[in-house]
Amino acid sequence: MPDFIIRPATLDDAAGIATVQYHGWQQTYRGIISDAFLAAMTIEGGTELWKHNLQHPKGSIHVMVNDEDKVIAFSGAGRNRTVEFNCDAELYALYLLKEYHGQGLGKKLFMFEMQGLIAAGYKSCFVHVLADNPNVKFYRSFKPDLERSFTTTIGGQDCNDLCLAWSNITTI
Repeated sequence: MPDFIIRPATLDDAAGIATVQYHGWQQTYRGIISDAFLAAMTIEGGTELWKHNLQHPKGSIHVMVNDEDKVIAFSGAGRNRTVEFNCDAELYALYLLKEYHGQGLGKKLFMFEMQGLIAAGYKSCFVHVLADNPNVKFYRSFKPDLERSFTTTIGGQDCNDLCLAWSNITTI
């Protein structure tokens, strides 16, 4: 198996991150959120958004690259941005190209972010995930001790959203 490296994202990674996110949404959310919303997404638009995010980060942003330095996954985590949850940290994003699923790489990236949060002094963490996302089972495999359902609106459409939380991330 080739080596996969996790490193801090740089501005040069914006297009790679946007590509991973674009394909993740197209493959995962088809039939869950509106086709019009998905059709309006572009890698170019995502690249501009990620350039901004990388220039003004709200927390950590990491990429996982293959041995050709191609971005195959990315993640972000940091301070809780949502006052409704009694957690001090939030996993903002974790995306992995579908062709790399089932190799333990998502788990490696998830644990990398949790270790980074612990090192930064955080004790608890949550993640938002759409309830109909088939990858909910991935997050549940880490045995969250809190789960709440919400409604969120994406592209004018109400979607079922889940908050999965870990009150003590040192036990994951």
